[in-house]
Amino acid sequence: MAGLQRSIKAEQRQVIKKFFRILDTAGTPSLTVGSTDGTITDNGVGDYTVTFSEPFERLMSVSAITETLNTIISVETANTDATKVTVLITAADGSTPDDASCFVEVTGSLAADEV
Repeated sequence: MAGLQRSIKAEQRQVIKKFFRILDTAGTPSLTVGSTDGTITDNGVGDYTVTFSEPFERLMSVSAITETLNTIISVETANTDATKVTVLITAADGSTPDDASCFVEVTGSLAADEV
C-alpha cells in the first residue's frame, strides 16, 4: 500500500480567547489580568472600554462578571466590535452607574468568514 503522494493542507480557524480583569480602585480602573492584550479607557462611572492590542478578524462572544455583590454588568453591543469591548456596571437598581471590578472574557477568530 503506497503512502500519500502529496501533502494535504487545510486552512483552520484560529480561535482566540482573551481574559481581562478590570480592577477599579477609588474610581481609577486598571487591567491586572490581560494588560499585555489590551488597554483600558475610563469613560465615566461604571463605563469601561477595553481596546485589544491585536484586533480580532471576527468577534464571536463576550461575557463579563462583576466581583462585587449587588451590581449588574452588561456589555454595550453598540460599542463592541473586533477591536474593543465596552462594559457597563450599575448598582442593583439597574440604572445607577457603579465603579466596580470585573472579569471579561472575549472569544474571537483570526478568520473573518463564518464557519
